[in-house]
Amino acid sequence: MPVLRSVAVGLAGLRGSGVMEVNRVYWYADKHDGQYPPDQIHRSVVPHSVDGGISLFHSISHDLRLITERRACQHLFIASDDERLLSLVDDAQLSGMAVHLLTDESVRQMDQLAKEDPGWVRLLSQADRRIILHAQAARDLTQGHGKAHASDADGISGDGRHRVQLGDVLRAAI
Repeated sequence: MPVLRSVAVGLAGLRGSGVMEVNRVYWYADKHDGQYPPDQIHRSVVPHSVDGGISLFHSISHDLRLITERRACQHLFIASDDERLLSLVDDAQLSGMAVHLLTDESVRQMDQLAKEDPGWVRLLSQADRRIILHAQAARDLTQGHGKAHASDADGISGDGRHRVQLGDVLRAAI
């Protein structure tokens, strides 16, 4: 998960840059990695190898339900391919929130992706916007070149049509 961790740190570092405003980052992991970016909340979960991701799903679901019920933000930014989140995404949208899903460049070939991972395509199809993390940006983040500056967002685009300009962003990761 080094790419997701780097994205989380990068999102937190973009505060005040004008590219993206981040209220809070929720990070779900079986152990703390010792990083403490601003406004990040770490949620401890059972290792995936032990419960198949059930505790992770329940923890994310709980937070998403509360955020949706309380209308705690206008935008949700989710990095997950777990189609079990589909009903929670739908609930958030029905309450007026916009949902943005982080994806890689495979989303540009949805027909092929639908054959390989139909559940992921269903979740992607539900999103208000798909945020594509370009391959080079992912490499830069994992190789230590991503320093969480606004220029790092050059590797992130919305559906390939326009740059991401989000108000309140919540990031949940699986």
